[in-house]
Amino acid sequence: MLVSPSQTRLDLTVPDGRIVALACADPRDADAVIAAVGGKGESTGVHLGDPTNPERSSLEVTTRTRFSTRADLLVEPHVVDLFDGTLREQLATRLPEGSEEGWEERALHAAGAEDLLRILPESYDTRILDRGANLSGGQRQRIALARAVAADAPVLVLHDPTTAVDAVTEQHIAEALVAARRDEDRATLLVTRSPALLRAADEVVYVRGGRLAAQGDHLDLMDRDDYREMVQR
Repeated sequence: MLVSPSQTRLDLTVPDGRIVALACADPRDADAVIAAVGGKGESTGVHLGDPTNPERSSLEVTTRTRFSTRADLLVEPHVVDLFDGTLREQLATRLPEGSEEGWEERALHAAGAEDLLRILPESYDTRILDRGANLSGGQRQRIALARAVAADAPVLVLHDPTTAVDAVTEQHIAEALVAARRDEDRATLLVTRSPALLRAADEVVYVRGGRLAAQGDHLDLMDRDDYREMVQR
């Protein structure tokens, strides 16, 4: 996936088999990238495939094409959207056909949400109210993350998926999520300022003032005062 949104002066490539983290000093830049990747615009600058390589097909994600890209691209926004239904129904919203047995457990593990099976009175058959009204913020967020992992999209984009959980759970999620997406035909973009997710990513792209400020390993970027200040807030 190639991301070159017009709202920012940024060229970002997320190759297959890689987990890339995008850390934006200004939340508005993160919102602009999420809007572009979600196809909100007639010309977003976001392409599935490689538009610079004539031998590989490429499709720009726009208002007109975003529905035709749903099988290949899943964008999970920061705002959690749960419906009235059981836990299993929530997780299976976009489950691919032919998913292997045990997909529920793997999805919950990747989202650090195995404890829900002990907490919820009827396990997978527990009814979740509209908007997750009978859950805590952290539980809602982890169910949404597990649902996104279960979809197993070739390209997955997550926006701040761990803001409602504690530091220990966040570290577990970071490790398990990266392991779940570590596949040569899967690409993952994490739009986040979470230190745990930034450490777990293969590469961090740091955006400041709407443009690329630096990129590389999280630990190396921590030598920058402005980056360190951002992630330690």
